[in-house]
Amino acid sequence: MLGRRGVLTGLGALLLLPAATSARLAPIAGSFVLERVLLRSLSDGKQISVTRRWAITFEAVGGDGLRVIGTQVDANVDAPAALQAMARLEAARDESDLFPLQLDREGQIAGSNPKVALAPLPETVVNAALAYAKARSEASAAQTMSRQFLVELSQHGMSWLSGLPADVFFPAPRQRSISREIDLPDGSTGSFDLRESVSADSASGLLKSFLREAATTTNGMTQKGSEAWTLSCAVL
Repeated sequence: MLGRRGVLTGLGALLLLPAATSARLAPIAGSFVLERVLLRSLSDGKQISVTRRWAITFEAVGGDGLRVIGTQVDANVDAPAALQAMARLEAARDESDLFPLQLDREGQIAGSNPKVALAPLPETVVNAALAYAKARSEASAAQTMSRQFLVELSQHGMSWLSGLPADVFFPAPRQRSISREIDLPDGSTGSFDLRESVSADSASGLLKSFLREAATTTNGMTQKGSEAWTLSCAVL
């Protein structure tokens, strides 16, 4: 059975618009370094960390939009010894095709790059995870007791982290978390949690930091992941 109990908190949830939202985005001069750090926990308590950096610039396009141009300049993967072969392949992968990106007048990614998957809303992810857990628990109690169930359930959170936030360049500052409890057939309780912590430059509205975290717990086992975006001026 799946418990429908849940807690939805939205500290700062009333901040619905990015700090730089206006009728027209101001031109952004200079070069920047965009960094993304992905963390994934493993079943043995260890973790994999993937860090990528891109050199980016902003170009004015049309009447009120911006285009983000970028090239990957660095990639590093920190992984346990047993996964070094995979780590080398991941570090060698070039994700320059993340760019170019088109931003609308509010600084939101307009979805013009077919190779970029935008992250769904957190509420959508939570609802999908709850539906998955309910279907599995009704099909087989044994399935919900396994580590495989934990891994598959946690993939909903991991897929959220894999998508690009639509407002990553001009985000609305916020602290938001969503937590849902899952009643398992053996009487124990699991949980599915998502959290966002976002800050922007008060003058330009540009990204300062964008942290997203996902955690899934069942039967004393926990699967965690996080993604952190930061933007800084390039050092020439």
